[in-house]
Amino acid sequence: DNLAWCKPTEFLGVPRVWEKIQEKMLEKAKEVKGLKKTVSTKAKEVGLKHNTNGTNAAQFKMFQKIYFSKVKAILGLDECRHFFTGAAPIERKTWNYFLSLDIRLLELYGMSESSGPHTYNTMANNRVGSVGTTMPGAKSQLVTPNNDDISEDQEVMMWGRHVMMGYAYREDATRKDLSEDGWLRTGDLCKIDSDGFHFIVGREKDLIITAGGENVAPQPVHNVVKEQLPVISQVLLLGDKQKFCSCFLTLAVEVDTETMEPTGKLSSAARDWCLSVGSTATTVKDVLEGPDIAVMRAIQAGIDRANRQAVSNAQKIQKWMIIPRDFSLPGGELGPTGAPTAQQWVAALEREARSVPAPVRLSGPLLKKSPQSRDGWQLFWFEVGYGSVKYYSTPDEAKTRATPCEEISLAGLRVQRKNDSTFDFTTLRTGRSEE
Repeated sequence: DNLAWCKPTEFLGVPRVWEKIQEKMLEKAKEVKGLKKTVSTKAKEVGLKHNTNGTNAAQFKMFQKIYFSKVKAILGLDECRHFFTGAAPIERKTWNYFLSLDIRLLELYGMSESSGPHTYNTMANNRVGSVGTTMPGAKSQLVTPNNDDISEDQEVMMWGRHVMMGYAYREDATRKDLSEDGWLRTGDLCKIDSDGFHFIVGREKDLIITAGGENVAPQPVHNVVKEQLPVISQVLLLGDKQKFCSCFLTLAVEVDTETMEPTGKLSSAARDWCLSVGSTATTVKDVLEGPDIAVMRAIQAGIDRANRQAVSNAQKIQKWMIIPRDFSLPGGELGPTGAPTAQQWVAALEREARSVPAPVRLSGPLLKKSPQSRDGWQLFWFEVGYGSVKYYSTPDEAKTRATPCEEISLAGLRVQRKNDSTFDFTTLRTGRSEE
């Protein structure tokens, strides 16, 4: 409503703003039927192709008059000349969606210390995935970061009249971030191509260093997971000083328009995705209570697809878990730009961990040779830990006290006999199934 009232000529929104606009438009699009639906689908198809490779010029010109102009007018962007996004990476699917509506999102990059933008794309000079080229009078250079022993990427430094003189009353911080000749350290890892386009590949401080000494930039992994799983809102990659990477996921939910707090109701797109994988879940509670095996297995399939795109084994996600609450600005997990910071993510994780029942550390199940059983094997369950399941002080004690069974469902793991020599292990929280 505010956009329709003020009709901006220039509009800048962080990626989360554009994502929310996209979600509402997709929700409204479900109500469109018949000829209007056909026209809408064709227009977006032509719009994406024309704005990507310049084809379908005649059809594009026609749809500009009968479709694209009307969509922009409804959004209040019919007088807008440039559509900017920044402060965090924008997902390719969101970028493509607006491009199909003839709204080209132009990424820019900068810091408070540089008075705003340092690089930007223009309508005439832009590149997908890039934050653009430097503004007139500004310069960039790539230098070896402080963690050169673990990262091959280089840190970008800024220079120009837009760069601050220093931090007020913080000479120590000024000396740390500013060189004698005015170059500003950004902490952002970057690549610059031969045409001067900048590509931000991560934050120096965000790098995960595994126990094997391999470095993993979280952002590319986050993007691939969210691309494979529309039901996911946020991804938190863990793995620092660990043998492998794991992650926490939050589901996409509707937001209370008054408080801006996330609700427990799945978003329209998330509900559609659940239906597509054979689930009738409409809330986060529906997914987690039980849990919903169809959803869990579909998420695991998406994680597997994301892992196949990993450039190294270190980037592959070996374990994952769903956090019951999505991240938000009021909740303190997201910053003002809509981008989460490491400290805020950890705080959110600690708060959610306190609300989730403590898990049992598993030391079983156990397959044991037994001449008394009909197939020569017996399946036992034992665990060491705490929770609602009975304590066993040692694995040996558990073995003597456990009983043979055909199926066990304890402490988040279901074990089921499939045949004489094969057993199916299903992790109830993740839905991961292995034989």
